[in-house]
Amino acid sequence: MARRRWQTQGHLYKERGYWKLRYREDVLDENGKLQRKRSKPQYLGPSEGPAALTEKQAKAMRDKIMAKVNIDSHQPQSLITVGAFIEQRFMKDHVAALTFAGQEHYRNMLRHVIDAFGDVPLRDLRKHHVQRFLLMKAEYGLSSGYLRQIRNSIHTVYQYAEDCEFFTGRNPAHRVKIPATARRPDPIDGYSLQEFRAVVAELPSPIQEMFLLGAETSMHGAELAGLRVCHLNLGDEPRSHKGTKIPPRSLFVCENVYRNRRGPTKNQYRRRTLPIPPAMHARLSEMVQDREPDDPVFVMPKMMSRARKPPVDTHNACNRILGPIGKKLGFRVTWQRIRHTNATWTSEMLADDNDRAAMMGHWSTAMTERYTNDFERKRRLAEAIEQKVMGEASGAVN
Repeated sequence: MARRRWQTQGHLYKERGYWKLRYREDVLDENGKLQRKRSKPQYLGPSEGPAALTEKQAKAMRDKIMAKVNIDSHQPQSLITVGAFIEQRFMKDHVAALTFAGQEHYRNMLRHVIDAFGDVPLRDLRKHHVQRFLLMKAEYGLSSGYLRQIRNSIHTVYQYAEDCEFFTGRNPAHRVKIPATARRPDPIDGYSLQEFRAVVAELPSPIQEMFLLGAETSMHGAELAGLRVCHLNLGDEPRSHKGTKIPPRSLFVCENVYRNRRGPTKNQYRRRTLPIPPAMHARLSEMVQDREPDDPVFVMPKMMSRARKPPVDTHNACNRILGPIGKKLGFRVTWQRIRHTNATWTSEMLADDNDRAAMMGHWSTAMTERYTNDFERKRRLAEAIEQKVMGEASGAVN
């Protein structure tokens, strides 16, 4: 590659009534090597007519553009590859501060990015590269939701690179569209009342209690597995836990267990206090009797673990308990459907949206609506309108 020189002015010229600018830039050739070439003409504005730019105005625009071009060309860090930046900076600095689940998420998403763009200089990745990459992955069979997560991961990487002054310019993942041909994942709906009762009747303890408490309070499997005895307040007086007031007959969600690793909740909104219904209060009181404060509330059954009182392994339980029950009953039985069940039932009860979001641990009511299947509520509204119309019609005939 030719030696990089500081371009003071570039080439400013008039062509067909317009001011245009060209300069030298580094581009990748077919072999993936950087080559010094002339840029395509960059339009600055008209040079003729009532809205024409003066030469002084055109030069001012040129100087502003060339200043950015020179910074990009002379910063050593701008030549770092996408793969090197992800492994050396993004994973070690940004991702390392996340929860274990968040770290696993970025590892899974960014392995696709490193395979495709690992050897590409960070500054040379463009929007059309990312768009073609997603089209290829859609043809491979990845779902639209998975492609959206990959795109968002690329966007986050470049945002962090800009914050670290490793990148300047337009984020290549900005406004990249998810291909319409991408496979649409099966929707996750809550259990109907009949389905939920059938599932609970098949579940052994303590998985049964976890499902009941999850449906009543919106907790998902990892939060239920992370519940300790000290997070419960089964008494009639409020008490504190690490500076948080826990009201009577309630619990404090502050930890989860993901892949046998205990850690904090997904975000600050998931740290919440939730009420314990009366029937569940009696069950929990019996379960935690003679337990230490740091012991998990829900302990793995002896048939599934040899260790002493480990928290329930939700992944293990899904494979060995929920999966077979789902095959027997003829529908999917998963931990995630518990939260969708809670969101759907509270919607059918016409609960306040802010209360529902607070119970779910969501920062906005829009997020809660994503968990809600409001079909039955729509059915009741349609039937009520029909009854109103048909009643008025029959009155008119009479």
